[in-house]
Amino acid sequence: MGKLRIVVADDHESIRRSLVRFLSHEFEVLDAVEHGIELMGAAISLNPDVIVSDVRMPRLTGPEAMDELNMRGIHIPFVFISSGENVIGPQASFVPKEEILKNLVPAIYRAIS
Repeated sequence: MGKLRIVVADDHESIRRSLVRFLSHEFEVLDAVEHGIELMGAAISLNPDVIVSDVRMPRLTGPEAMDELNMRGIHIPFVFISSGENVIGPQASFVPKEEILKNLVPAIYRAIS
């Protein structure tokens, strides 16, 4: 089995770039987008194994994008990141931005299992 294929979504360019650098060591990062509408397009066209998304983004939040994809019959595991509290609930994984280095990779593997 090859590397897991990931799409990253975060509205802050510096965080997006850092996530891509960090995740590229272990995963194939297919795309990095800045808002939920772009996330929808990347998810539909690239069919990643996992999506790593900020919770709050312009145009469509991460949870809204996940719900929209699910309504279209596209079920891709999400790992949400945020500097705020976990507002996602049990349907997706959540990692506080302060814990990315320690907990993001394990959360991605948990999301696909």
